Amino acid sequence: MSAPYAIHWFRRDLRLVDNPALDHAIRKYRGRVVGLFSFDSGFLARADFSHSRFGFFLQTLSLLQHQMREHGGDLLVVDELPVSAFERIISDAKKSGTAPAEVTFNRDYEPFARKRDKAVTDLLTKQLGVEVYTDRDHLLIEPEEFLEGLGRGPYQVFSPFQRRWMELFRTPEIQVRLRPTETVFKGKVFHLEWKDVLGKRLPPCALESFENKNSKHVLIPLPKAGAEAAQAKVKAFAPKIGAYAVDRDIPGTAGTSQLSIYFKNGSITGWQVIRSLGLKPFGKKPVSSADKYLSELIWREFYYHILYWFPEVEKTAFNAKYADIKWKNSEKWFTAWKQGKTGYPIVDAGMRQLNETGWMHNRVRMIVASFLTKDLL
Repeated sequence: MSAPYAIHWFRRDLRLVDNPALDHAIRKYRGRVVGLFSFDSGFLARADFSHSRFGFFLQTLSLLQHQMREHGGDLLVVDELPVSAFERIISDAKKSGTAPAEVTFNRDYEPFARKRDKAVTDLLTKQLGVEVYTDRDHLLIEPEEFLEGLGRGPYQVFSPFQRRWMELFRTPEIQVRLRPTETVFKGKVFHLEWKDVLGKRLPPCALESFENKNSKHVLIPLPKAGAEAAQAKVKAFAPKIGAYAVDRDIPGTAGTSQLSIYFKNGSITGWQVIRSLGLKPFGKKPVSSADKYLSELIWREFYYHILYWFPEVEKTAFNAKYADIKWKNSEKWFTAWKQGKTGYPIVDAGMRQLNETGWMHNRVRMIVASFLTKDLL
């Protein structure tokens, strides 16, 4: 194979449309791009692992793979850590005379992800001689550029963070980020498959095996997965946004967007939603319901910035004075909380909703979490 090609490494960006790093690869290599997803065994071994959540994730991957093939490409899913997966795949590709010119991916901001991405980048660029291209996607405004020219440290309080975010949001440099990416997914967009790259060395795709094993343990109906389902949610929410500021506080009313599961996997991003709903800058505080919804999206970015600058919050209290709380740690109370059997109706209703549907209303999530941490433990 003489023509250069790229591998796009999918992670928290499980969609084709409006995918900046993928769009770069498609345009630069004229569709000669294959997709790769590498499972992380650490994720599957987490104490909070959920078969239902994993099932939804697998459905999202399966749809993405189908869409890539539909447009002439392919997505390879491997049960192998990223560093060893890239090392093996590129070694096999070189043996076939088909080494990639570039690996592309969208940036992540969590502590574990940043370490993983550095390790993969070092392997590719310093050992394997493969270029790396990364792009901004999951956040509209990234942590380091947020502080440029301020001469101060990271924001730790939301209100001033929101004012700074809104100041940047008004600028042409940020507004241009709301535009759709250039690639239009109609007909054949990709012009390369994994069999062209690896030939007989192509490993079996691990996706079907994971789906077969996990599906036996999924006990709740899963919502529709993928980017199209996420866009449908946005479309359904649009007529409700005028009442959002009030309805979001009423658990019995379907007044929220229910987009959180799609944000998680990158089936859709906050900046896509901002564009789709036509959300505009506001003053010091949100006034309209649409303003309030935008403010909630800013909260999401705020917490990613906190995690980026203060990675210790994953394991310790953000406020040091709460680091040595003496918890009761009653297993009996904790079990009652998980099963929705505490005797407090709103708490129990929320937990039962979660157990039976896999989703809980935002306001109820706040109640049950506060009840657990401030009353039970």
